[in-house]
Amino acid sequence: MAAPAILDKLQKIPTKTRTVAFIGLIIAMVVLFIWQVHIPKTAEIRKLEGEIAQQQAMNPEDGPRCNFVPSASGAAISRNYDEEFLAGTAQIFKNELAAVSWNFAMGLVVISACTTEDGRTSDPECFDAAHPWVLNKCSFNQPQYCKKVKEFFDTTGVLRNAPRAGAKGPFGRRTFVWQSGSEVVMTYDRHNVLGFSMDFPEDRTKSNWGVEFAWFDSVPFYDANEFDSLRNVDLLNFAISIDRPTFINFLNPNRTFFLNTQWFFQYVNGYRSSMGPNGPFRAMFTTTITTGYYQDRLNPSLVTIYDFNSRSGGVLPSIQYRFTESFSAAVGVGVFFGRTQLSEMAINPFRPATNRAGKDAYKDSFDQFLSGIRRRDEIWLRLRWTF
Repeated sequence: MAAPAILDKLQKIPTKTRTVAFIGLIIAMVVLFIWQVHIPKTAEIRKLEGEIAQQQAMNPEDGPRCNFVPSASGAAISRNYDEEFLAGTAQIFKNELAAVSWNFAMGLVVISACTTEDGRTSDPECFDAAHPWVLNKCSFNQPQYCKKVKEFFDTTGVLRNAPRAGAKGPFGRRTFVWQSGSEVVMTYDRHNVLGFSMDFPEDRTKSNWGVEFAWFDSVPFYDANEFDSLRNVDLLNFAISIDRPTFINFLNPNRTFFLNTQWFFQYVNGYRSSMGPNGPFRAMFTTTITTGYYQDRLNPSLVTIYDFNSRSGGVLPSIQYRFTESFSAAVGVGVFFGRTQLSEMAINPFRPATNRAGKDAYKDSFDQFLSGIRRRDEIWLRLRWTF
């Protein structure tokens, strides 16, 4: 009975009066919000900004406290964090898991602190609570320097940034070391081989020719896009050998120079780009030049070899002298060259996962043919006694 009576009294109030009263109530609520919420929070923010400015003035070597930098462009984002905080829209992380991951990383930074007893407070791997934002050492700004962060990442690695390898987006799936890698099985399969060879003299050039061809059926070949890293292909190999004894009178009027060159060609039938950059056609050659002086007691020789795909090869000059029928000595030099090439990571590599960074983080490096020994130039000496 009381509620209807109150409503009757309110209805008797003029409309203009009720409108003014409602507007006044709204204004009072806004003033109360500003007085009780906005002003205290703004004062707190200003106080924090003053403390941060004071800390930065005391520690000018410290880096910035907040740095909203997108990973794609690298340019700073212009945003008013204070207004976003007051409006309740100050979202830094894309999702809850990102926030947990970041806080876990910051926790690793904090426990990387070293005590004064350790004598390592100046160590770049140690966190200094007095300078939590310092640059070029362990801090909230650069956690990659912290020892606990390094220790944690030593137990994990990344796989290839491909959907078939469990990746999502531009980054590879991170996994623990003991959960990565795979088994290796060695088998000795039987393969069908078809080939032919022939040798013949060529009278016009006064040279001897040798030709060989071989077809290997269903040979396992490395393929980074296969789960077992293997794919069966057909190999077609072709080789040509040419040799000719030739007089070069101004170098040796008494003996001929033996000139030989061999060219090797290979075609991979079924080649794909995931099998590496050197395909499907490959070619290499060798040359050999030898002669004899003083009734063949002094024998210099020169051997060269070059692979077109890997751009690797070597130059191997040598000279041998026979002192007696039983004793001889030889000395030579081996000079090699080549390059390191990159190819896609395997989606299921044999080795454990590792940490990678940089523009070629998801590629593997390899040295093909003689590139692997390009830093192993050598000089050799051989003494021989026969009996």
